[in-house]
Amino acid sequence: MIEAWGMDGGVVIIWMPLELDVSELVSTSEKQYRSCLESSKHIPDVEEVSGPKGTVLSRIPIELKCGVIGLLK
Repeated sequence: MIEAWGMDGGVVIIWMPLELDVSELVSTSEKQYRSCLESSKHIPDVEEVSGPKGTVLSRIPIELKCGVIGLLK
């Protein structure tokens, strides 16, 4: 329990849970988190995902220079 004086002069009391209760809550939370991770659907790596059929994305970077206007052939 924490006691303090409030801004208006009244007593403020904050009840804190016991250490055992906090430990149990943390343990339960960790178990639920692990369970969610195990049952979740994993996002595939970007390298493994292909684009739509008939298109290919370039993996070579192209340097664009300021002031140079060109047409793609």
